[in-house]
Amino acid sequence: MALIDGEKLISTFLTLLYVPIFYTLFEDAVQGVKRLWFSKETRLKGSINESENHPD
Repeated sequence: MALIDGEKLISTFLTLLYVPIFYTLFEDAVQGVKRLWFSKETRLKGSINESENHPD
């Protein structure tokens, strides 16, 4: 019986440890991709708007 309790303890500990870690990693990765994607989009819009406002 002690082995079963140890397995439950380890399983619970790993679940409580790994779930938040992987959630954080994935969430940070998603935010990083969004930041890169939208910064490129903003730079492109900015360069288009500048050329429209300053016709040479």
